[in-house]
Amino acid sequence: FPDGRSMDAPTFVWWPENPRVDGVAAAGDVDGDGFGDLIVGGTDQSVSFVYGEALPAGADDTIELCRQTTLTLDGGNVSFGRQVTTLGDLDGDGCAETAVGAPTDDLQNNNEGSVRVIWGFGPSCDRADPAFTIYAGGIANDQYGFAMDGSADADGDGLNDLLVSSPLRSINNDRVGSVFFVPGSRILASLPDAVSSTDGTVPSAPVEALFLPTTPLLHSFHPSAGFGRSVAWTRDAGGALYAAVGMPFLDQDAHLRTGGVALYAVTGGALELAPRWVIGGETFREDSDFGLVLTGDAG
Repeated sequence: FPDGRSMDAPTFVWWPENPRVDGVAAAGDVDGDGFGDLIVGGTDQSVSFVYGEALPAGADDTIELCRQTTLTLDGGNVSFGRQVTTLGDLDGDGCAETAVGAPTDDLQNNNEGSVRVIWGFGPSCDRADPAFTIYAGGIANDQYGFAMDGSADADGDGLNDLLVSSPLRSINNDRVGSVFFVPGSRILASLPDAVSSTDGTVPSAPVEALFLPTTPLLHSFHPSAGFGRSVAWTRDAGGALYAAVGMPFLDQDAHLRTGGVALYAVTGGALELAPRWVIGGETFREDSDFGLVLTGDAG
């Protein structure tokens, strides 16, 4: 840490009410107070925004973060909060937007999955209360929203763009998985239809039309490889942007589930539809599930 603390003495700590934390991500400055915040998904169908604060001068103890807002989805277990990501400030009010996946949601079809965009909120934002835009997967058993990353501007328009996966998507009866590229401009266009919540509950309607006809669709040529179990924006040493897609159940040279990661280049503001590289594990050890979790650096 910059102040010289060791890893066993963190500067800040937050204790969740939920006994199990699921998705965690840096949310950006959600409330516009100048400090970065966290978004944390729990297994009780909730997400909590944990607000950052200044380190008091001369503090030599760990600071416990207590200021938070928790939003809860009523109904059955739809894995709401399993995956969370920042989207940056899409509407230009100085407050960051976030996205939350619910991959087993049944809004219109069984187990289709959904993504809810939460627009930045607080006294310094365009809205005091959270507002939601809801996207449904549209196809049964796809688990849309299983993995997401909205930390990069791929098309160069100044707005972050979202990668979102449906790892159970089948094509011609083969479970190949899918990853969608969703432009930030498309998400911003849905803001007028956003639904506000004043009591901390997460709405399930209205549902926005999915953007399948207008966005690139990536899928694996290796059935049952787990394509889309993880996704991340990342850059190479020269600064070029790539979409990384995990394939943890990929078989290589008769070795089962060694795993892999496919890298798709961004050229001319567009995502290439075929991978530049597929990276396997360091060994051919079976059941290593390489690519089950990904994180990138798109800064």
